[in-house]
Amino acid sequence: MSSITVPRPITESIGSRIRVVFGSSGDEWLLLLDHDDGDAKWQVKDWKGIPSAVGKQLNNCTAKGRDCKRVDFDSSTGAWYVNGVKPDGTGGHSWWGGTEASRERLSAFGVRDVAFGCTG
Repeated sequence: MSSITVPRPITESIGSRIRVVFGSSGDEWLLLLDHDDGDAKWQVKDWKGIPSAVGKQLNNCTAKGRDCKRVDFDSSTGAWYVNGVKPDGTGGHSWWGGTEASRERLSAFGVRDVAFGCTG
């Protein structure tokens, strides 16, 4: 008798694993897809027209095995924020630019979500 490996349950709903961030024009967008097939988890990132600093940090997250958990940008002001964490919950780090926010200020408020723009 052979043993069959059963995949673990897939976590989270499909909708919760899709994130889209739009810039101030229809020419700027970021798509983050968190995949889970029951055997492995991985993240796919695709974008167009976003600030180069954001693209650089997204690529850095991928190179260092981090998933992007929080991302926002405002091309009209140059403000941006990227937070990445390894799938096991370690290696969390945040990067930002184009804003007056300091590391102490962001961590003092326990930043969990970031939004830029006139309604941010």
